[in-house]
Amino acid sequence: MKTTAKLLFPKLQNEYIANILRQLVRQHTIVQIFFTREPSPLFSQLIIHTEKNASVQELRQSKWVAKVKNQYQINVCFVYSSKLHRQYALGAPFTAFYCRPAAVIYQNEELEEAVFSTGEWKKYKRKLNVYQNNFYHDHELQKWQIKNLMAEGASNSVFTSYARLLEYDLQCLEELYTGNTCNTLSLDERIRNLTACIPEIQKYFVRNNRNQYFLTALFEKAKQAASEGDAIYKDEMYQAVENSEQNLLRLATERFDELKKQIKKESSKKHSMIKSKYK
Repeated sequence: MKTTAKLLFPKLQNEYIANILRQLVRQHTIVQIFFTREPSPLFSQLIIHTEKNASVQELRQSKWVAKVKNQYQINVCFVYSSKLHRQYALGAPFTAFYCRPAAVIYQNEELEEAVFSTGEWKKYKRKLNVYQNNFYHDHELQKWQIKNLMAEGASNSVFTSYARLLEYDLQCLEELYTGNTCNTLSLDERIRNLTACIPEIQKYFVRNNRNQYFLTALFEKAKQAASEGDAIYKDEMYQAVENSEQNLLRLATERFDELKKQIKKESSKKHSMIKSKYK
């Protein structure tokens, strides 16, 4: 049995979370824990690296995860070893920044082979650029399909295709801000969740009521109209959807740029420390 009595997490500055982490280390196979404190309104990031996927699925359901997010503005992300290494290999910037060595607050010495560590910025930059370009490439393909549907006058298909494109944008923002995707949730739920991380999103999705937004309601109407052979085309509706989608794309681009700068900055800091050490 692992001994956790002496485990301290001073960077957290939160004994409630520290006690939870001690318990996790005792009860689960935790490889590493990363923590990065962020200024408001951004959420600080607590990433818990487990050996197996089964642990991730179980831990995500823990009630304390939501409590920590709501009360302390800390996003908790669980990731298992093979996925963590794969994300980095693909160039995911969230992984590269928030899972860097300087953010480690716990490391299991018995699981040395599973330990994750980031490399040099110059080598990683190429991977990140490919990752970002793949996002833009798939985004442009979907926009091209929508333009073709507009030219054909297939209004209901335009709206359902826009719904898929918005889901694609939201998924990218989820990955960039939280390290997780929420594909099992509705569009409304995903927008509400991201509003906590990106308050600006509220401006692009007008609420119909407490639980639904104007555009998501429009998508539902289009889906229903299509099944009944009706059309709901209106120029101003196209424009409203287009404006929201373009703003989501802009937010994704800004987040990519921000993470790139942060990764480069941390890499330069690490390089300077190594040079001074051997002078």
